[in-house]
Parts: sequence; structure tokens; C-alpha cells
Amino acid sequence: MVAGALVALLVVSGLQVGLHTSPAHAGANDFKLDVGSGGVTEVSGYADQISFETRVSPESGVPVKPGAITKITLDKSLRMVSVDALPANAVGATKVWDPQSNTLTVTWGELLAGTTFGVSISTTPSASATKTDTFQVTAVTTGFTPDGTPLSQTATSMPIAVTGSEIADGFSLAQPGDWELSSVPKVRLAPGGSTVSSVSLRQVGSKRTAFQDLQVETLWSEELSAGWATAGPRMEASGLFSTMTTVQDDSVARIYSYGVVGGGATLTAPLVFSIKVPAGTAPGTYSVPLNIVDNDPNGGGRRVIISSSLNVEVPEPEPAALTYSATYGPNQVAPGAAFDWGQRFNMELPSGLVKNLTVTLAVPEGVMPGGLSGAVSSGSGGSAGIKKAEYTSDSTVDGSANWQALPRNGTTITLADPSVITGIRYVFSDFSTSLNATYSNVVLSSKADDSLALGTRLPMVTQSVTFDDPVGGATSLDHAAQFDKTVTVTADPGGTPSIAASDTPRANNFQSFDQMYGNGSSFDSRFFVASTGSAIFHKPYIFMVAPKGMARTVTSLDVCSPFTLMQQHNGCNLGTPVSYPKVVSGSGAVPLSNGSTLFYSQVTEGELREGAAASRMQQLATLWNLNPKTMLAGKQSVLVGMGSLTDDFTVDAVRNQNARYTKKSLADDTSFGSFAGWVTRSGLHLQA
Repeated sequence: MVAGALVALLVVSGLQVGLHTSPAHAGANDFKLDVGSGGVTEVSGYADQISFETRVSPESGVPVKPGAITKITLDKSLRMVSVDALPANAVGATKVWDPQSNTLTVTWGELLAGTTFGVSISTTPSASATKTDTFQVTAVTTGFTPDGTPLSQTATSMPIAVTGSEIADGFSLAQPGDWELSSVPKVRLAPGGSTVSSVSLRQVGSKRTAFQDLQVETLWSEELSAGWATAGPRMEASGLFSTMTTVQDDSVARIYSYGVVGGGATLTAPLVFSIKVPAGTAPGTYSVPLNIVDNDPNGGGRRVIISSSLNVEVPEPEPAALTYSATYGPNQVAPGAAFDWGQRFNMELPSGLVKNLTVTLAVPEGVMPGGLSGAVSSGSGGSAGIKKAEYTSDSTVDGSANWQALPRNGTTITLADPSVITGIRYVFSDFSTSLNATYSNVVLSSKADDSLALGTRLPMVTQSVTFDDPVGGATSLDHAAQFDKTVTVTADPGGTPSIAASDTPRANNFQSFDQMYGNGSSFDSRFFVASTGSAIFHKPYIFMVAPKGMARTVTSLDVCSPFTLMQQHNGCNLGTPVSYPKVVSGSGAVPLSNGSTLFYSQVTEGELREGAAASRMQQLATLWNLNPKTMLAGKQSVLVGMGSLTDDFTVDAVRNQNARYTKKSLADDTSFGSFAGWVTRSGLHLQA
């Protein structure tokens, strides 16, 4: 294959490293303190990103005693998005963020004279930002020389102007009725049971008001004590609420502070809570006050904006109700091709421990099982995996058959001759959580025999589903139509694979690229390329051309079916691993002639198909930690691409959620060819 035949979905993104402006104000020059905004001079909206870097560079001949402190305070017009890791040369340094004062405090270890130490904070305009604000950051560094002489310096970033009409002339404080919870926080749990649940905090109507310091307050009682809530109630730790301060956490109250929230942008955010009911708790409803409060950080007091309650219902014991369906996966398969058969489970919260949930599947002649993977889960904290898998070769597949342990390497079946399998039985670990069908998915991956005639119908039948219920005892589900499906053998339809690709930071928070980082910092980004199942997609890859001076660590690399399309950003944390055909993947790096580096992750053996999860897709997903180390200051560009080493493809317009990814030949001067030189990888020439 030549370079001109290799195509990919490409996107060029930007990041900025260590570009500084001179401080507007400075005192004594002991620390050469400097605060820069990366050259940003204007903002126009609440989503605009501004990255500030504070640099401390003790002068040669001015030794500094360990323990110097830098306090970096953001104007109230700015909201902290993230704080980068402290630089590697800052040995022994620590950092603490206080949302109430909008201040980052860095306590340094040894500040070596003549060495530069940087601290980067990514921000956006806050909810209280107005057109007259200047969006500045002030840093104060204090310390002592070894003989006790005090050192101090103050620096402030240059003002930033507002353009456009999105940022308001003024803002209004939140009032009761301006905000609401989507529902009363409530869970239903048996004694000894646990769960994670959430409701949404949201603005009411079109009026946009702001909290000076949003606080979530829960007031405990003897009946519902703090021990019931293993975490929260608190805002979900992402985006606006990625940092918090604990104001109080004792037997009386649990109060979390989040600083300025609200304002011009529409906001809906999850309020999450983890509950575990103590064993022996009597049936009934238990309730404590839960309030959303606006605290005036200037001493003006606290105002309750939303008065609600946290409620836990402990029901009378009753038998569990399990719903089972096994109709998932493709309805057609070509001779010799692989296909998936999916089973899903749904159960309301049981009254205790459910034991030995067992599913028995009949395997028709002409089908050779190759992999078994999956688990059952509430989707909010509780889950159970397959603890035992067995097979039989008997003609009758039921409890009287001769069952043997199913040999597996991970999720791949390793039986020497899988064609002898007539039935598979798997048993889950015991659980006491509810089961959500979206997240409770088991997939049997198989191969249709090469000799099957076209038109052959392959009956995929569930023989039985049984479990031991804590109230009802031994339970067997009545067979229903949704227990089975039929797969018809057809000619390979061929066609061109349809794919989707994107990148997103860990946990789907703010963007990874198009913001500023300091050398020595790091950030995470997920990348994925997915097949939508229209045709098999072979040997997918993901690559990034990074500027000179950037390092990469591969945190995870997986091939799976995400549960739903919207869960793609979680990589394979919420997904069913692809177990058959065998998948071999790996990562590497190639230095390019212009000093940049090609980082890549790829599947060298295996394929992406439709799969049997709700998303009806399989994906190659990887999480990379990217680390600017010795990059030149200023704006830099990175090129990200996904594609196949062997296949052409089309782009799925609906599922390709990042419209910036467009299909291009890697030989085009406007894509990969914009990077000088040639490299060779996997026998293919890629113009780099």
C-alpha cells in the first residue's frame, strides 16, 4: 500500500505553552515574579478559556529558605477550571485550592536560585463577570533568606477586555425560586443495601442569577445519620464543580463549598449521593434536610435558595423481579464470519443478597463459541461479574447435562475444538444492587461455520434463567419470546465500513486542547475510533503528531462495545470487552525529521463489528497522558487522526460527534503531509 491510499479522520487542535506578558505591577524583584495570560487580551463569552501561568525565578545570589509561599488569587470575574500539576523541578512543593477566596496557595520546597518554577491555572469568565471587569490574576510570593531576611513580591497580570454582547453589564444574586432540583433526592434500599443516585440542580426559566459561593448543606439526625451517606450529597466532581472545599463534616452537618456558580450561561448539573442502609434497619422512610445555600464570602451571611430533603425508603421485604432479554446483536451472518449475541438484565432493588444468577444458553450446530464477556450493574456503583462459566457437549442442554469448566483466557474461549459445544452456562457473583439493562450486558461471541449454506437459520435459545432470591428462594423465569433470537446465514454484503471518531478529556470535562499548559504539567485526553457495524473495520489506529518537547504515557488501550453512544467518552470503563476474534493492540512512537513525534495506538490483529451492546458499535479507545516537557513557548499545533491500515471507510454523520474530524488522505499537503519527512511503520509509508 502506498501513502496516497491511506486515509484518516483528521483534526488539527491547538495548545499553548508558557507564553508570558510582563506583570503590570511588581514590588521588589527578589523572585522575578511574573503572571502571564498567554497573550490573551480579550474575552467575548462565558466559555472562553484563559490560561494564566505564574512564574517564580529567584535571582542568582538570593538564596531562599524552603517553605516560601505563593498565593495566586483570581478576580471574582474568573472561575478556575483546572490547576496543572506542579512542575517536576518543584521538589517537595504542595498546592491547595480554596474556592471561597478564589485562591491557589503553593508552598514551595527548595527554590533554587536561577531556576524557573511555573504554576498554570485554566479559567473561564465566572458567573459574576461583567463588561467592566478586567479578568486579572494577582500573585504574592513571600519567603525568607537562610539568615531570616524577609522576601516579598507581588505581580498582577495585564487587564483583559470584554468584546461582544454575551457577557452581561451586571448580574443578579440567586434568590429562592431562581433555582430548583429536578426531583426530591430519594432512594429505595433494603437493609444492608447501597447505591449511588443523583438529581439535577438547574436554573428556572430564562432568568440567569449567580451564587457568590454555592454550598450544599445536609443536616443529619439520629434516625438518618452521616454514616448512611458514604459520599455526598455533593455536586458531581466535574466541570464547574471539579474542585470543592469541605466547610463542615461531622455528626451535625455536611457542607461543601463551590465558589461562584451560575450567571449568564445556562446550567444543569448533577447532585450526587451514595447511600448505604445499615443492616437491621426497620422498614420506613427516613429523611433529613438538604439545602442549596448562597454564602456571602464577605461576611454578609448565608441564604437558603433551595430547601429540600434527602429521603431513604426502606421497604418491606418482597421477592425480586428480574427481566431478561436476549435479542441483541446482528440478525445475519456470512459463512465463516464472527457475530455477537447479547443478553441483558434488569431488576429493581432486591430485598437482600441475590445468589447464583445463572443463565443457560443452547448453542446450535454450525456455531462455534469464541468468547464470553460482560457483567451486571446498577450503573451507579454496584456490579457483579461472571464467577463461573461452563460448557456441555450433550445433545440435551439442561441441568442434567454433563457440565465442565469452560476454559478461557480472560474473556476468550480457549477450548481446542469449540465446535463440540452444544450449551454454555454462566453464573454471576452474588449481588444486592439493582440491575440496569443498559449496563447489564453479557455477550457470547461466536463464528458461523464456513460450510453453512446460505439461508440456514441459527436458533440462539436461552434454555433457563434461575437465581436464589433472599425472600422468594429458588426462582426460575418463565420462558418468553425475548429469551431467543434467530440469526440467518447470508452472503457477505461487503460494502465500505462506516466509522466515527473523536477525542475528549477524562470524565468528559473541559477540552484538552486549545488551552495553555506550562512545561512540566500534564493533561489527559481520550481518543476513540468506532465502527458502526455496516461492514467489518480492520486494523484501526489512532495517532497524534505532537510538537517537539512533548511526552506521552498510554494509560489505557482497549477494544470494546460501549454501552451507549453517549458513553463513548468513558472509553471502555462502561463497556463490554471484545473477546473474539482475538484482538492484539499496541502503542508506539516515531520521531519525525522536523523534531515532532508521531504517537500512535493500533490494532494489529482483530476487527471492529456491530457488536451486541445498545450502542451497536465497537471501538478502539485509548487514554493518553500528555506531558509538555521542553516545548517552545507560544502557540503550538497538534494533528490527531484515526483510520485503518487496510480499509477505506465512510464517515457516519450522526455518530461522528466531533465535526472537526474530516476524512483526508494522509498524503495531502493539507493533512499529514504538512509535516516534513517520511517514516515507515507496519510496512506502510506514512507521509509525515
